[in-house]
Amino acid sequence: MKMKYGIMLISGDPVLKRDIRRFFSSSPDVSISMETTDLENILRLLTIDQTHETNVMVFDLDYYEIGQMIDFMSKCNHILPGIVKIVYSNGQFIARPELMNQVMKLGNIHFCVKPIETRHLREIMVVTGFEKLKPVSNGRVLTFISSSGGTGKTTFLVNLAWTLARENPELRIALFDFDSGFGSVAINLNIKSGPYKCFESLANEFINYDIVDEDIFRKHFIEVNNIDVLPAQCSLSDIDVSLHNGAEAVIERARDFYDYIFIDTSSYIEDQLLSAAVTKADRVFNVFTPRVYDIRNTKVMTRLLRDLNIPVAKHLFILNRLGLDDAQRIPDIEKLIGARPLIRIRENFETIAISGDQGIPPVVKYPESDLARDIAELSKAIISDDYTQFSNTAKGSSKVIWKKLSSLWG
Repeated sequence: MKMKYGIMLISGDPVLKRDIRRFFSSSPDVSISMETTDLENILRLLTIDQTHETNVMVFDLDYYEIGQMIDFMSKCNHILPGIVKIVYSNGQFIARPELMNQVMKLGNIHFCVKPIETRHLREIMVVTGFEKLKPVSNGRVLTFISSSGGTGKTTFLVNLAWTLARENPELRIALFDFDSGFGSVAINLNIKSGPYKCFESLANEFINYDIVDEDIFRKHFIEVNNIDVLPAQCSLSDIDVSLHNGAEAVIERARDFYDYIFIDTSSYIEDQLLSAAVTKADRVFNVFTPRVYDIRNTKVMTRLLRDLNIPVAKHLFILNRLGLDDAQRIPDIEKLIGARPLIRIRENFETIAISGDQGIPPVVKYPESDLARDIAELSKAIISDDYTQFSNTAKGSSKVIWKKLSSLWG
């Protein structure tokens, strides 16, 4: 009986094999084989093997000569006319147009530069029609950062994820706590992490095993109100710098299982988890308050993001804990940090305090509050990925905050 979908990997690179197997591991309709023998033997295998159908051939050019590849793929076209050929290399070959033109004549061929990325594999699925067999979620990663503590970032983030889940029950939503120093997400939701229910335990899966399927992945989460929550750590003794290396792998794999991945981060700018969460994000929300030193630190954080080559288009600012007396400062704040649009979130401290003491998100306990209404508007913007409605600034301007900041910055 033929398999519905077959991938043949021609490479001696075990990392390439691991990444491809990891990506397709959750589908029983995929057969993945890896061949490192000489190319003539592979041609014979393709001719006589009737156990599976090869739809895609992933050719690792770094293990073969260019002439070998051209001759091999030319013969493959006669054996399997419809096969899709993906060529991976270190990029040197792709920079030589004379060779590129020669290879392109073979037809149905695509080039990718190492290291392999999830988006490349999704491209394979599109060109081969594999998405008809198993729809793949292109989950969006929303990372929330703050340049200092006390901005209300975590409380705001939890309420935003809760609102999105409540208003869109069909969505699959995950909430990661990457703030290994405090683990405030669990506190806000009144849950406790435990063995195998934290980021460290999930990161270990990627460090110790080649394949992490959906069942293994999701067993590390705690489900709360249709949100899969990944607490920061099982205990303080579990914090291990080496586990930070698994953060990017965890984020990329989560895209396959969730529509939205919310990530809470530490305000410690040298935290490797913070770097991974920002680099992999589709949107970075910088949360700060109207306090003078928060605005100053936010400007510093903005420069750091620029140094990390984070595109300006995906960096948004949230002015949290906005009171009536702060409204006139908004134009000055926008000017100082260069933030347009500036997403404004009103907050009543008493509302937060009472609901926090009870372990209930404020948007649940006080659904008619200014905070709940502002968060509801932002959740709609997240679905549409359109934040232009927040571009209108408040009228008027106060020079007080400008003078304070000018004296600090010189």
